[in-house]
Amino acid sequence: MKEEYLRKINELYNEISNMQSLHQKPYSLEYLVKQILDLINQLNEIDDGEHYSMIHSALYHTLGKEVYYADYSYKMSIKKNAAKVRQHEYKKDLDNAIRQIHYDIFSLLEK
Repeated sequence: MKEEYLRKINELYNEISNMQSLHQKPYSLEYLVKQILDLINQLNEIDDGEHYSMIHSALYHTLGKEVYYADYSYKMSIKKNAAKVRQHEYKKDLDNAIRQIHYDIFSLLEK
């Protein structure tokens, strides 16, 4: 059972890692992170001995900060007459969010 949850988390993270394109919208990132948070909650219910609550807290913080910044940058980059620099800011913010998500759930990812 635990392995199934970990496998799903790994699959969702792989989807997140492949979001390097400017054609991906950050609300997809938010949706995937929320799915991972739900899976971590379920893992915490079946296995109290692990550090799932710490991982959940860190990932929830990332959702409210880095993922929000990526969403904001995306909205600024698609405005009418948006400067090219906005696309670079979005790419940077998206990369930062993905990197932070990786840091938060590193201990759950398969090697």
